[in-house]
Amino acid sequence: MERTLKIGKRVAVVLERMRRRHLMLVRQASQAPEAIERGGGYLYATYPDDRTVSPAVGKFLIDTGIVASKRDDLFGDIDGGGQVYILANPLPSIAGLER
Repeated sequence: MERTLKIGKRVAVVLERMRRRHLMLVRQASQAPEAIERGGGYLYATYPDDRTVSPAVGKFLIDTGIVASKRDDLFGDIDGGGQVYILANPLPSIAGLER
């Protein structure tokens, strides 16, 4: 049986914006306190509209597999990711999300 993710309102807003506008999630290493405390050492934004995404939301999208790395950086094998993430295909099962 497939596990169904439950997401909060802030995650749902970013996810829906990414789906409707075909946006990508971009992460950038940062020493900012919020990035370290909530984003795993990264700040996040959507691309190409360059809208800021909460570090906690960006990290959640990556950690749950809602977005998948394009493996576009030099250290992707070391840190397990990249700089640019796209919606996973297929998306994991998410409560309340129409496929």
